[in-house]
Amino acid sequence: MDLLEEISISARYDKITNIEILAKLALYIQNNAKKVPVNIKEIVCKYYGITVIEIEKRTRKREINYPRQVAMWFEWATTKKTLAKIGIEYGGFDHATVLSSKKTINNYIDTDKDVRNDIEKIKNMIKNN
Repeated sequence: MDLLEEISISARYDKITNIEILAKLALYIQNNAKKVPVNIKEIVCKYYGITVIEIEKRTRKREINYPRQVAMWFEWATTKKTLAKIGIEYGGFDHATVLSSKKTINNYIDTDKDVRNDIEKIKNMIKNN
């Protein structure tokens, strides 16, 4: 039986107090809460030696654009954010830019060993953060 069901049944039949309900809810939330989300943008910036301000700039310079594409790819691959939300978080780009980044990085992963290694290193940094 789920804890929330247990609280509901207890509240109806056992006349438990509000304090007991709050204590059970707090325990339920603590046991079922997800980990604090990792800031992918900061980790990718650290890896490539750029700042968060730079990654959010609307520039096509490769030394900024490529890390932004990698970060957007990680956001897409590891979160449930929409493409539009990811684009907004990375400097106001639209969903098509994020989709293009996703396709570009997937292509690089398939064809470039160095990119695969970078992705694996960043993945480990995210995992260990």
